[in-house]
Amino acid sequence: MDNSNFENITSMADRKEDRDKVSVTHPLKKEVPDPYYGEKKDFKVCYSILENACKKIVLDLNL
Repeated sequence: MDNSNFENITSMADRKEDRDKVSVTHPLKKEVPDPYYGEKKDFKVCYSILENACKKIVLDLNL
C-alpha cells in the first residue's frame, strides 16, 4: 500500500478507533514498491513484503 492508498482508506473511517486499525505491517518499508517497470528481483522483493505482511495479519488475528 502506498501513502495515497493509506490516506484514502483511513479517510473513509468515521472514528479514530477504526482509523487505528489500518497499519503498515512491514517494519522497514512504509510503502510496497511497484515492481512493474523493474526487474525480476523487484517482483521478488514486493512478493516477500506482501507475504510477510499476510503472515503478520494472520498472527494478529490469531488464526
